[in-house]
Amino acid sequence: MTLTEVEEILKQIKERLTGDKKQDLKYLKGQMEAFHGHEFGGEIAKECSRLMYDLLSEEERNEAVVEMGKDRVVDIQIDEDDEEEEDAQYYSFYEFFEEIMVNEFVKPDKAVRRSEIPHADIFLNRGMDLMSEGKYEEAKESFANARKWNPVNAHIAFCYMDSLIALDQWDEVHETALTAIYYAFRPDTVAKGFAYLGRYFEHQGEKKPAAACFHIALQFEADQKEALASLKKSGIHLKEKEIKKIAEEYEFLPGPNPAILALATGLGEQLFGNQMIDGATYCYNIVYGLTGDDKVKELMEGLAKINM
Repeated sequence: MTLTEVEEILKQIKERLTGDKKQDLKYLKGQMEAFHGHEFGGEIAKECSRLMYDLLSEEERNEAVVEMGKDRVVDIQIDEDDEEEEDAQYYSFYEFFEEIMVNEFVKPDKAVRRSEIPHADIFLNRGMDLMSEGKYEEAKESFANARKWNPVNAHIAFCYMDSLIALDQWDEVHETALTAIYYAFRPDTVAKGFAYLGRYFEHQGEKKPAAACFHIALQFEADQKEALASLKKSGIHLKEKEIKKIAEEYEFLPGPNPAILALATGLGEQLFGNQMIDGATYCYNIVYGLTGDDKVKELMEGLAKINM
């Protein structure tokens, strides 16, 4: 039987594993990065994550990876020469602003460091596999571990809520949706966060707050499926003033977190002042995505000319 291209790539990756855990973990992480953006990058990353998960001992997957009692994250040791290990907390970020948010909002007691191993990916992909197998309780645990490694990532929070919904644990869906909205800094994640919150209110029989959430979702993603379907079914249409009043009554934000906008704006100004144009553009892009502010767009266009 002829191997497909992706099967051939995965075969070659597996053949280069040495049996040395530390070396293989670094190698697999490197392969995930090397194939990022590749046609089969997602499938390769998923298999590499599974292989990395298999390399971890049961203790590392549970107690050593996430010390729940101490409410902190620790790293699996892959660099024995790191002398500052005891003075740091390790996280697994997908992008720069997540690290900024952890420092600003989570405020860990120790210095924030990026883990050498993509633990969040490992647990996220493991959880997705378990969901597909109908093992919802185990999937929830795996997603919870992913959230420990990256407490501000929206996609991880959404997957966690999917496991909660499968387990009919709606009170925790409510809490998690509020947290996801608090940390969301892209239009699509703001929209999806409000869609999950709307689903919670629907489940509770609270039609108006559900409609308010779905209206907000559509402000940030015009084709958000859950929002469109629910509003079509309920026929509830709310004005902006009504939405804000409902949000206040039910204690949820009526849009993106203002603290996120302030953080991105302030950091953008700081980076621009230090002539770090790419970094400033990255931050202003966050602000523009959430506000659609023409002044921010003009500023970004000006930065693009400087960077030419």
